[in-house]
Amino acid sequence: MRRLVVLAALVILSLAMGACSSSDADEAGTGTVASGGSSSSEATSASTATAATTGEGSGSGGTGTAPTFADGTWTGGEAEAQISGDVTGTITGTLFAESSATEPGTTRLTYTAGVDTILFSISTEFEPFDMRASTNNDLRVERPFGSAPCEVTYEEATDSRIAGTFRCDGVSVSSIAQGINGTGVVEGSFEATR
Repeated sequence: MRRLVVLAALVILSLAMGACSSSDADEAGTGTVASGGSSSSEATSASTATAATTGEGSGSGGTGTAPTFADGTWTGGEAEAQISGDVTGTITGTLFAESSATEPGTTRLTYTAGVDTILFSISTEFEPFDMRASTNNDLRVERPFGSAPCEVTYEEATDSRIAGTFRCDGVSVSSIAQGINGTGVVEGSFEATR
């Protein structure tokens, strides 16, 4: 029963994320991406992690930049999202391989711990970086359409491993138990391996 609840929550969150995803390629393996703004790039070797890439298209899709990966499933990894603002909390999870994959143009990563869920989307077709999170049917974090872009630093972005940190300002945060609907900041880290 618990697995069915988790799968239902994942399907609902995945459908919500399908409308908001990511953008073009940063094939150097490392870099910083702000999923909105104008485009510039300074790439150095992959080991120095100093490539800086910014892209356009926050919420409108298709014109920004994002790393690309070979198609296929992702099988391991961890993620953490720390929420501050009108609602506070921390959500952590382990990669849920059954719904974490790269398809042409878009990588979707799902992390769960029980019913707590963190979803990431990295895309060259939609928004370059997007995320959603929820915990225990109470705490919800979403990036509203047209909101400020997230800042993402990819420590590694290869076909076998994705690792990075992120910060999203002006997210919608809510808590049913506390009766709060407000705004906040979500930041954290994620890793996915094959």
